[in-house]
Amino acid sequence: MGDPRDEKTLLSKPSAPSNEFPRPTVPEDRLAEWQTAVDSMAERLGVPVGLIKKAEFQRTIVLVANKDGDHSFKRGDAARLDSGLYCETVMGRRRELLVRNALEDPEWAGGRAVKLGFVSYLGYPLLWPDGEIFGTLCVLDREEHSFSPEAQELMVGIKETIERDLAGL
Repeated sequence: MGDPRDEKTLLSKPSAPSNEFPRPTVPEDRLAEWQTAVDSMAERLGVPVGLIKKAEFQRTIVLVANKDGDHSFKRGDAARLDSGLYCETVMGRRRELLVRNALEDPEWAGGRAVKLGFVSYLGYPLLWPDGEIFGTLCVLDREEHSFSPEAQELMVGIKETIERDLAGL
């Protein structure tokens, strides 16, 4: 039989860190900065919803939702990735998605967002520095919306800022 001190030493060692969440957590001060950007973005674009969503374990989670919008999204809300959301398509295609009027588009007419009353969408993928998907930056509207080139430029600028922030985590 081995030395009982060896067993005690083994049992008292701290366990290895879990790899369940291999990516760094976004700090609260960074989330506060993103909140300001999303609030401003939604106001400038005249939309009821602006969001930053994070992909995590076959679902998306709302990290930031504009505060003054006419919507029920809140931080921590989660949706399965196979639920047909616009953001799921953005992440799958790894490029922006513009839906001017989902009611006129057979691909989106019966979608979950339409059932929630949102017929217009513009979203961009957010990437970790290694190119893996972090999530999306998006806006939704209850009315048809074309999203001008200026609106798209604004969102691309915010996307680039968020991706620089992710590189610094």
